[in-house]
Amino acid sequence: MISRLWPYCIPSGYRTILGTVVLTLMGCQKSSPLSESRPERPATVATASSHREAASGTATKFPYEVTDGLGRKVTIAKIPQRIVSLSPKNTEMLFAVGAGDQTVGTTTYCNYPPAASKTEKVGGFSAKSLSLERIVSLRPDLVVSVGELHAPIIQELERLEIPVIAFAVDTFDGLFEDLQLLGRITGHETEASSLVRKLIERVDQVKEKAQSVPANEKLTAFYYVWGEPLTGAGPNSYLGEMIQICGATNIIEDTSTRFPKLTMEVLLAKNPDVIISSSNHSDLGSVKNVESRPGWSGLKAVQTKRVHLLDGNLISRCSPRTVDALELMGHALYPAYFAAPIEESKSDPTDGQQQ
Repeated sequence: MISRLWPYCIPSGYRTILGTVVLTLMGCQKSSPLSESRPERPATVATASSHREAASGTATKFPYEVTDGLGRKVTIAKIPQRIVSLSPKNTEMLFAVGAGDQTVGTTTYCNYPPAASKTEKVGGFSAKSLSLERIVSLRPDLVVSVGELHAPIIQELERLEIPVIAFAVDTFDGLFEDLQLLGRITGHETEASSLVRKLIERVDQVKEKAQSVPANEKLTAFYYVWGEPLTGAGPNSYLGEMIQICGATNIIEDTSTRFPKLTMEVLLAKNPDVIISSSNHSDLGSVKNVESRPGWSGLKAVQTKRVHLLDGNLISRCSPRTVDALELMGHALYPAYFAAPIEESKSDPTDGQQQ
């Protein structure tokens, strides 16, 4: 059987400008097979040891210049006290480093941690669904966005001289760097440094366990991202990176595309031992659904009941809780070598603070 591991009044100076941007923002939604979209960018090159050295908690001096994920140079004048987050991943990171009390606005999809529900909502995740008026009404001194998907919003915030930083890399190294950056600019260097060190330690533990799996027990795996068209996670995505860290071989590792499309014929030819996906995919939510997909009954992973759905809130966002998902994936792949992780997230912050 399938496993289930599983919006203050607007400042008058902004009103005229706001009236000009509605049409700019219309029709800017960009579909994505994941809950968050990212532009194609090379993975950050770094090592665990370099992150440990960087996570030293050195006090940040302001003004502080940041080069964000889109290559933009942004100057942060002082520690921001009114932050608006435009994605669930960014919200999780802000709360995780201890900046929850400084976060005044989030999206309707920002459901973690629970304290995020107390913030004002500025719309959904796509540029089309976000309300620039609501964002501005919160008088933010920093907006944290994602990559090209939010380009229209970023451009208008720049016109309004509201600092906005875009995060655009989804890798474990990118996650560690983003957490350290958020810690520096929000005044939580110590918390961020401690968090990063703990996350790195846990990733290293997964790597060590993976090395204990004998060569003759190594598995091939496919991460199912989307069904129409059939899309998987390539090695340059954090999802593909997770497969490798856990000691399995990604069946689509010979590509530089993060989320490549493939045909059913290719999937059948590669015939993975294990198929992994998010619990958000209801089309894989039962044995019947899986076996009724055209051609899937001939897949080894289906025949041996090795289709595993991981908690979508953990696996679909490259956030601190992705390390929880990594441990879940290890257990799904090699239950004899990876103990079942505890159900309560090890990355849970309490009252906006990282434990």
